[in-house]
Amino acid sequence: MTIDGKLAALHYISPLQLNVQVPDDSATGPVTVVVTTPQGTGTTTTTMQTVSPGLFMYDAANRRYVAAQHADYSIVGPPGLYPGASSPAKPGETIILYATGFGPTLPPTSCRAGVASAAPVANLSAVSATIGGQPAQVQWAGITMAGVWQMNVQIPASTPSGDAAIVAQIGGKSTQGGAFVTVQGP
Repeated sequence: MTIDGKLAALHYISPLQLNVQVPDDSATGPVTVVVTTPQGTGTTTTTMQTVSPGLFMYDAANRRYVAAQHADYSIVGPPGLYPGASSPAKPGETIILYATGFGPTLPPTSCRAGVASAAPVANLSAVSATIGGQPAQVQWAGITMAGVWQMNVQIPASTPSGDAAIVAQIGGKSTQGGAFVTVQGP
């Protein structure tokens, strides 16, 4: 795969999905993406942006729950999201969210080499989140593998039990609406 003529590091390939490391540079505007497979070559044009954040979602309940884990890596979600494997977050708990499109890192990641080790966003102070409409503390945000970002976010202590809307922002751009994390108080 190439993005604007630059080889892109592939981390994951399936019939319907490619996880790719996009060049970590300040180029913006139209770019040509070329994917070559044994079955042929496909070309498209898209717009490169400095940031374009999005939260990964679990493929259940109309894709309303964010891909999130507790500190022990068990799944955050309502009971039954994944039978026997999911449980709500607690107010005050730090959870791990998975996302994409958070932009440049320090040090910069190479689109040719992929992600050798986790790298934080270039400007952590530009990253924010709200949970249930309340500011949430972002403790860390960075890239962990090609196309996959991690955010460690603390659930606000006063978050009521139930499904809380979650939005992350970076560089003035927000993640998609309709994303929720399930919280259950003591």
